[in-house]
Amino acid sequence: WGTALGTHSFSKGCRTWKIRVDEFDSMDAMVGIAPSSFSSFNSPITHDLGCFAYLGSARRTDAKNEDAKYGKTWKPGDEITICLDLDRRCLSFKLNGDDLGVSHENLPKGSYRLAVSVATKQTTLTILDVPRKGNSR
Repeated sequence: WGTALGTHSFSKGCRTWKIRVDEFDSMDAMVGIAPSSFSSFNSPITHDLGCFAYLGSARRTDAKNEDAKYGKTWKPGDEITICLDLDRRCLSFKLNGDDLGVSHENLPKGSYRLAVSVATKQTTLTILDVPRKGNSR
């Protein structure tokens, strides 16, 4: 596994990030959020590590550290929008502009940042848009 993390953490307001799927050769890819303390670049962003994610295999992480059905399977060219609402303490996603609904509710209070994990070098994702520290989206 390889994991990339956002530079800035956020603890209030609404934040969005956009990710493009360039190549997708594995179902083992995930995008979401990680707590600001997360620093495990060789581990996937799973719930047991305090992370919340949407997987390329149309799943989401859940509190039992299992995957639950969510959204649609990714394909090259897809654009994923991550929507973090820290005031309502929930996380949702969009796929190509289609709202997939809330994936995670009652997020623990804290500070979070963007997190992306891939299992193979054949999967490439590009970060298209990120919020800047102090800006709400």
